[in-house]
Amino acid sequence: MIEKLKYFPVHWIDGMKINKGHFTDIQNFISDSVRDSIGVHTSPVDYGLLPVNDAVKVSTSVDQHKLLKVVLEECQAITPNGSRIDISTHDTGFSEYALLSPDSNYVIKDEEDINLMVCISVNHFNRVPFGELDPDENPPRYPYTKPKYSLELIAESELRNTLGFRSGYLMVARIIISAGECTIDEDYIPPCVSVSSHTKLKKLYVEIDRFYCQVELFASQIKQKIRAKKQNNLLSLLVDDIAEKVVCYLGSEINRYRWSAPYSPPVYMLSSVITLGRILKNCLETYTGCGKEELLNYLTEWCNISQGDFESIFSEVLNAEYNHNQIGSVVLKIERFIKTAEEIFSILNQLDYIGKKRDGSIFISENQNDRDAIIHSKRSHSFLAD
Repeated sequence: MIEKLKYFPVHWIDGMKINKGHFTDIQNFISDSVRDSIGVHTSPVDYGLLPVNDAVKVSTSVDQHKLLKVVLEECQAITPNGSRIDISTHDTGFSEYALLSPDSNYVIKDEEDINLMVCISVNHFNRVPFGELDPDENPPRYPYTKPKYSLELIAESELRNTLGFRSGYLMVARIIISAGECTIDEDYIPPCVSVSSHTKLKKLYVEIDRFYCQVELFASQIKQKIRAKKQNNLLSLLVDDIAEKVVCYLGSEINRYRWSAPYSPPVYMLSSVITLGRILKNCLETYTGCGKEELLNYLTEWCNISQGDFESIFSEVLNAEYNHNQIGSVVLKIERFIKTAEEIFSILNQLDYIGKKRDGSIFISENQNDRDAIIHSKRSHSFLAD
């Protein structure tokens, strides 16, 4: 997110007296310029953890006085305003660990139930010296500096802004406190620059890729069976139309997904699945009054899912609001949709005849106009059809 520049280049003139402040101003200007160059290209959906190993590591401890201490041991990330966070204990000695690893405390109340968000901020203009002193240098000094980091524990209920606390802060973990006990929420997915930034997102990427390939295969085989057996009942024509739209979408989406999704912000991977859901939903809605109810009843009979739950799964994924600080809430809806959609296509693919019921009887539409309407709809898609 764009913030105004706070520091500017030093105005040098011949004969001026130079002191430490001038060099500090230069350093602040460079730091501010680097932050600005990153911030102008940062949007509300592409900041967060960087795609590196151990992008974030949080540890907690509770003493006998119920004092919770949270330490951020590792963090490689970008804040919403473009500030770079680089916290690592690999290159620091024991004496510097407490200095460079930010921490925060919270007093746990008896029987308290609350979710705390671990938020990190960085101040590039407040530097902390570190490193090994050179014994031959006089006066002795630490050779390097790092920016000052601050860790805050904020109640999740107070974070109503989609950017979190402020644009200079980044949420990296959620701590669940229940009945006086605290645990780190392993299901929480922090904001991520790309899908490759977090293990759970990488696993979801693999699962979606597998789902796409499986559904594409199922849809193709369903169309082959319908055409091979020349099925022309109401349900088979409707299923054939849905399968055709799925094959067309996945035919253009799978390669794009494989090539770009791992390196793109999570929102693009999730929206890819939501687009498939919208295609299925829109296709089904076009048959309202001429086959939609019959197909839903047919699917609920075979899939052991009520029509209300079926439509609820589609509605919740299509109406999902994306929050970069709460990626996990959308992921749960995506996973539920994937499971249901794959089950539907799997069952339809296993049927020898679309329209066959569980009791062995065959579905027959009571309204011939329904079948004629679907045939007309399929033929009117393109003058190249058939």
